[in-house]
Amino acid sequence: MLSTRLSNTQVTFPKDNLHVGGVEHRSVHNRYGLDYHQATADGLYRRGYQTHGPDGDRPFVLSRAFFPGTQRVGPIWTGDNFAKWDHLQMSVPMLLTISMAGLPFSGADVAGFFGNPEPELMVRWNQLAVFYPFFRGHAHLESPRREPYLFAEPYASHLRNAIRSRYALLPYMYTLFRHANITGVPLLRPLWYEFPDNKDTFDLDTQLMLGPSMLISPVMTPGATSIDVLLPRASRWYDANTGAEVERSSSWLSSGGDKQKVQVTLDSIPVYYRGGSVVPRRERPRRAANMMLDDPVTLVVALDANNQASGDLYLDDGHSFAFKRGEYLHRSFTFNGGQLQSTPAPTATNTPPGSLQLPTVTVERIVFMGLPKKGAFQAKLPSGQVVDLEFEPISVVAPRAASAHVMRKPDLPISQDWTVEIYPKQ
Repeated sequence: MLSTRLSNTQVTFPKDNLHVGGVEHRSVHNRYGLDYHQATADGLYRRGYQTHGPDGDRPFVLSRAFFPGTQRVGPIWTGDNFAKWDHLQMSVPMLLTISMAGLPFSGADVAGFFGNPEPELMVRWNQLAVFYPFFRGHAHLESPRREPYLFAEPYASHLRNAIRSRYALLPYMYTLFRHANITGVPLLRPLWYEFPDNKDTFDLDTQLMLGPSMLISPVMTPGATSIDVLLPRASRWYDANTGAEVERSSSWLSSGGDKQKVQVTLDSIPVYYRGGSVVPRRERPRRAANMMLDDPVTLVVALDANNQASGDLYLDDGHSFAFKRGEYLHRSFTFNGGQLQSTPAPTATNTPPGSLQLPTVTVERIVFMGLPKKGAFQAKLPSGQVVDLEFEPISVVAPRAASAHVMRKPDLPISQDWTVEIYPKQ
């Protein structure tokens, strides 16, 4: 009788096996997953204090089951998927829903858990997944090996460039995690979250925002040479691969829509910086994130229609709980009236002010997007030195045509206040 009752299509306890108050088991099934997750994390949390001292060590415990409260424990992923194009497509609405439900640290198995991804699918999935909060290649034990270096050219180079772009974005993503930790705001956001007045965004689940500053439009069909991209006209937009501002054609604007057809190649997917943003990056290739802690920072300044921009950068030691007692650095960057300023970020409620000093970390490159293309510009540094801005590619990770005004080697201390003045060259 027992075996008969358990072999049901619910793959859980039978519907008539009720909990106190008449609650069906399927409503609390994943509570076990949460408790298991929590108990494991708690054990590692306690061991961290015993092993590493008073600041402990942050546990990383990944779970496939989640329940209300899981966001306080650790990351989750969407479960066993397949190396199929439609499963790549499904990852976007799934992760957007999970993020909006309050679990900011989530991802999907890159290139599918089951099956053998064709090279194009492998490339396209990685190009999207570098923007997942949780980025992991994961496959079944019996699936063929699929490490990026096993693929022939040009696929191996495309995969390498995608992964390097993830490392370059870590300062921005880590800062977004800080905001999620303090306020619960998601990293991945549907476009309507940022543009609630634009009705065209309400049912759009093929694009996503990473924080407030970056828009991603993945390529999710095989052999695609172009895709439709919606860029809300409320903002200026800059191609994150080239730095070029998106030109709004008269036919596009007169049609009443915000969509345009964008040509795509296998080397990248359409990604855009939103005007009004300052995005921190670290562009020196490293084999692991912990080798980047002392690397210099690049600031990408994308100007809005009023030639203004703002953003921030959060840094700590990356592994302990010392940030709880103020061992962190949090800086705000604002560009207004031709001046780029670095000041302390406002301290969150019930949080000690940041006291971490990083004297060896500097801003080594500032990229200005949105200044007049034909103009020549200079910058006056805090020391009084005047330097020219060069018109060159926006990134050293995967350089392309010159498209932005770049200040090289200002060597501005990341831990201190400073002001840089930008003005046309006489």
